[in-house]
Amino acid sequence: MLYMMRDGCEEDTGKSMTHLNTKRLVFCALLAALSIVLLAAAALWPTGRLGFCALAGVPVAVAVMRHGPASGAGVWVAAGLTGLLLLPLRSVAILYLAAFGPYPLVKSFCERQRSRAVEWLLKLLFFNAVLAGFVFLLPAVLGPGADLTARPVWPFVWLGLDAVFVCYDIGLSRLFAFVADRLARLR
Repeated sequence: MLYMMRDGCEEDTGKSMTHLNTKRLVFCALLAALSIVLLAAAALWPTGRLGFCALAGVPVAVAVMRHGPASGAGVWVAAGLTGLLLLPLRSVAILYLAAFGPYPLVKSFCERQRSRAVEWLLKLLFFNAVLAGFVFLLPAVLGPGADLTARPVWPFVWLGLDAVFVCYDIGLSRLFAFVADRLARLR
C-alpha cells in the first residue's frame, strides 16, 4: 500500500530537477515539523502519550507514499533527532525513533513481499524485536524493580501486545489508504 503512491521525476512535466528536489525537501521538512508537533503533544499530555507517538509516524508514511523510502527515512531521522534535542521527555523521542518512526518504512518493505504470511511474519518480528529491546533494557535503566519478565502474567501480556499490534497495523493500513486517496486528488 505505501509504495504504490510514489511519484518520480517525470521528464515531460517541464519542471527542472532542482525545482522538484526543492519541492520534495520542503514537503519532507513540513512533515518532519508535523511529527515534532505530535511528539511535543505526546510529551505534554501523558494520557495521550502512546497515541500521539503513533500518530507522529503518519508523516513518515506520507513521505514514503509521496516520494519513496529515502524521503520517509529523512523525515523519521530529522524528527527523531530534533525531538531528542527539544522535547522535555526524551522517552517520547526514543519511542518514536525505535518504534513508531521506522514502522512505516518497515511496513512499506513488508507489504512488497509476495506472500501474506511472510509479510506478517516480518512485521511481527520487527514489533517483537522492538518490544524485547524495551523490556530487557528497562531494568538496566530503571533498576531491577522494573523487570517485567519476572511477573507470571508476562507471557499473556506479550501475546496481548502482539494482538494490539495487529489491530494497530490494520488501522494504519486503512488510514494510509485514506491518505493515499487524498494525495491522489492533490495531483
